[in-house]
Amino acid sequence: MTRRLVALHVPNEAFGAHLRRVWETGDAVLPLPWSSSQIPAAARPAQDLVSALWPDDLVDETGVLDLCRDGDGPDADGPASHKRLVSDCALVVTTSGSTGAPKGVMLTHAALAASTRASVEYLAAAHGDRFALALPLHHVAGIQVLLRSWRSGTEPEYLPADDPAAITASQATHISLVPTQAEQVLARQPEWLPWTTILLGGGPASAQTIVGLHAAGPRVVTSYGMTETCGGCVYDGVPIGQAKVRIERNGRIAIAGPMMFSGYLDSGQGSSPGSCNGWFTSNDLGELDDQGRLRVHGRADDIIVSGGENIPASPIAQAVRSYPGVTDAAVIGVPDRRWGYAIVAFVVSNREIDPDALLTHVRAALPRGHSPKRLLFVDAIPTTGLGKPDRQALETLATSRH
Repeated sequence: MTRRLVALHVPNEAFGAHLRRVWETGDAVLPLPWSSSQIPAAARPAQDLVSALWPDDLVDETGVLDLCRDGDGPDADGPASHKRLVSDCALVVTTSGSTGAPKGVMLTHAALAASTRASVEYLAAAHGDRFALALPLHHVAGIQVLLRSWRSGTEPEYLPADDPAAITASQATHISLVPTQAEQVLARQPEWLPWTTILLGGGPASAQTIVGLHAAGPRVVTSYGMTETCGGCVYDGVPIGQAKVRIERNGRIAIAGPMMFSGYLDSGQGSSPGSCNGWFTSNDLGELDDQGRLRVHGRADDIIVSGGENIPASPIAQAVRSYPGVTDAAVIGVPDRRWGYAIVAFVVSNREIDPDALLTHVRAALPRGHSPKRLLFVDAIPTTGLGKPDRQALETLATSRH
């Protein structure tokens, strides 16, 4: 049977019903970023993905559109590099695209089931527990909230991702949040939060944020994973289910297990670039501590070559965030004639901050030469859909503010 790829461009509340229908036919789904058809500019990400990944059908609020990918025309089967879906493919989910063009990651039913089962077991979710969905469904983290709900015999509680008042009014048992959402929730200074568990992932969260969430009642579980691992596969530094983690000689985190992806859509059937003997080598750096818990240090491409020295950006951002009054920070390198790349820190604060005092604080926490050459104070860090810093947007901002 020829497996078709069906793109879904529908609101979160309608996504689950469409997903079930497509899966019942044996086809696979490509979730598209949802935006109102009345906002053409916001619809461009969905249009770009349709052009790049060539789904057979497109489902939106008006119905099903056959995109004629299997007709008789010269381009009917898509670009020459486009390959068919792997056996048992359930989803083609795009990576976050924080550093470049997104890739179509093929996830099978078996991989999704293994990931969902391990997550529900670790969270000690009981049958009937409800999960709050405040994440976009074109990212794997949002889809996993839906699948955890189904495994618990419920439908998710749909919440607007950018409305902390609505989020804190949730009636669900469990919720998944990215650090930006968690900080917005805490900014409301709640004495008590309604959930039993907060699954916190999508990027590094400050210790202050985690402590604040704990103080408001819920159990906070930190999550690490990526689209290629069906989302979070390491909770609180520990691999869940049958996931396995090791550190390669170059310091990169490698992962294996039944929740792994089956390849990229345009890279050949079953091909998983970056994998060897079942292990997928990520672009993240980390270490295993004495208890075998994973500590993530940041992305390998976050290394800034400044003054002939390899300088990791993540510890700098952490040092900036630790200064009183700083609520968020991001660090990148920008081309510089003197340094090769100059370290630029973007700072979000809830009060006026003395730049010299902040730099003194950062220099005291870091090796010589690792502190920022420039501080840019901004209202918010530009992010991707899952709250990760959008490095391309940061580079543009740094150039415009030079």
